[in-house]
Amino acid sequence: IIPGSKNTLDDLYCLKKSGYQKEISNRLKKGTVIVGICGGYQMLGRQIYDPEHTESSREKIGGLGLISGVTTLRSKKITFQVRARLLPNPFFDNRNELSGYEIHAGETVLLGSEKPLFKITKRGSTQTDINDGVVSNEGMIWGTYIHGIFDNNSFRRSFINFIRSKKGLAISSYANQDGISYQEQKDREYDRLACLVRNNLDVEKIYHILGIENK
Repeated sequence: IIPGSKNTLDDLYCLKKSGYQKEISNRLKKGTVIVGICGGYQMLGRQIYDPEHTESSREKIGGLGLISGVTTLRSKKITFQVRARLLPNPFFDNRNELSGYEIHAGETVLLGSEKPLFKITKRGSTQTDINDGVVSNEGMIWGTYIHGIFDNNSFRRSFINFIRSKKGLAISSYANQDGISYQEQKDREYDRLACLVRNNLDVEKIYHILGIENK
């Protein structure tokens, strides 16, 4: 999984200079699924342009060339909580609504035969109809601008089962069950942190200093 980046062009330069481009290509040939999230998605493509020097002093850099995408960075950053769904594909089976968030300053255009993987149906409180991401024709490479995509239990299970099928393993029966909810686990930890803070700090005093009325 190639993650997001605050400086996509320079990070991609370092990735290539360190020999990881060859390693990623070798892993792909051996049957490893390659995933790019946000900046990582941009890196998967043919070229990244930064004409306004939004992230770097570089104006362009060649991508990893694993997909046909060409990305142009802009100074205006897109930041939204989003709702999405999977577009029809033969690799991942998930009919549930997905949630996540976008935080990026680029637009990626696909120039080849690959298909978008997701449809963003809502940004913030606004209904939308926007294609997002990409999946290769064999399903071994995919990317998206949606952060938190693996927090969605049903999609995560489907992705794991896809990998299992590629490795000749049986579909996991556990993966067909509800399993562990990452969101519920996070909420429990947030609640635990809130209790620790409330039990060990004068929260009323903090509210007073901040000028917040405690209701």
